[in-house]
Amino acid sequence: MAKERGLISPSDFAQLQKYME
Repeated sequence: MAKERGLISPSDFAQLQKYME
C-alpha cells in the first residue's frame, strides 16, 4: 500500500476501511 507516501488510492482506502472496522 502507498499510505507511507501519502498516495493512497480509492481502492486501497476501501480495503483499509475494512481492516479498521
